Amino acid sequence: MTVVLDTNTVLQMFGARSPLARLNDALLSGHVTLAISTGIWLEYEEVVVRYADVGVWTRVARIFDAAAGLGNRSD
Repeated sequence: MTVVLDTNTVLQMFGARSPLARLNDALLSGHVTLAISTGIWLEYEEVVVRYADVGVWTRVARIFDAAAGLGNRSD
């Protein structure tokens, strides 16, 4: 299954107790593929850094890169 994630979902899915943590697991296991454009990627970064910090964004970006493989993000 290929999905596009709303920015609010991205903000909420990385907490250990988040009800959306299973989505994170599905991304990492390859059960879900992330469809993303450069514009969406930049929006994720802007919002995560605004509401969390650069360290959290770095972790989010690493997880997305690991899940999707760098070649799977479409521009």
